[in-house]
Amino acid sequence: MKTKISIAMMTSFSGENYKAKEMLPLINYLYDHSLLEKAYGIWDKKDNVSYRSEILKRLKRSKIVKIMFKAISLLLKNNRRLDPYLVREKAFGLCACMFFRTDAEIVLVKPRPSFLIQKLKKRGKIIVIDASENHPCYTEQMLQEECARLGIPVVHNNYTNQKAIKDYEKAILLADYLICRSKFSAQTYITRGFPKERISITGLETGGILIPPRPISEEEIVFVCVANHGILKGTHKLLKIWKEKKIKNRLLIIGKIYTEMKPYIKEIENLKNIEILESMTREKIAEVYKKNKCMGVLMSVSESYGRTVYECLCTSTPVLVTPTCTCDLVEDGING
Repeated sequence: MKTKISIAMMTSFSGENYKAKEMLPLINYLYDHSLLEKAYGIWDKKDNVSYRSEILKRLKRSKIVKIMFKAISLLLKNNRRLDPYLVREKAFGLCACMFFRTDAEIVLVKPRPSFLIQKLKKRGKIIVIDASENHPCYTEQMLQEECARLGIPVVHNNYTNQKAIKDYEKAILLADYLICRSKFSAQTYITRGFPKERISITGLETGGILIPPRPISEEEIVFVCVANHGILKGTHKLLKIWKEKKIKNRLLIIGKIYTEMKPYIKEIENLKNIEILESMTREKIAEVYKKNKCMGVLMSVSESYGRTVYECLCTSTPVLVTPTCTCDLVEDGING
């Protein structure tokens, strides 16, 4: 008899978010190989068109959790003490503890909240954690060092929140196995004592369409940085390089701009070749790569798997990255 696997993760199983893009092929694979027991997550209107009816019976999708999440986001919109994402994690964990039951031997979960993992361990489950971030202590250290180098206070976010870090660490200690996104990311756990032989490495799906290389041209290279821009993503370094080195090429900054970036944006506001653009769909970003002679760039100080790097390479565009951003795909001198 085959070992059965269940999933309990704060994600929808269909839709546009990157976790949902992971879930779709995973759930189909597990079901087709008679491995899927059941999955617990968040309802999405695309579920009925994304999955066969026999698979939908295995997916416990909560509309209540979706409503709770919207309420949490509204109530905590301007709250500086409580992070809405961390509160949503705890709310999901509580609901999973109350409503999720499985006969599967193995359960795939996210690291937080650790109390959900504790409960599953007490039921005798083998815990596989989807460690989609670098080890939290590594990321915290890199952010602290970067803020110290810049002479600014340590940025307050999930990556420097001590309660969130300790909860993540507690979960890692309870885990039987980890799934990491890159060799670099796996090493951040191995360095901190997690057994190498209990880590598997797999990248992410983008759901995008591969675009073949464009004809060689004499156009000037346009540099493109796609991210949720903050100190973690290293965008401030990119802006400083453009200003101090007086680089003439266009630089497109695409995506959400966090508050800590505002002083660095102000410093370059007179530079006409730097364009600060709003968030775009993947399809629109792909069009930017297609219509221009582009070079992607991402200078994160900690990145387990830079999805935008992968998406860039899927459009046959080379990319300039820091070591943590390679996704095990960028090879020096070949595509980046």
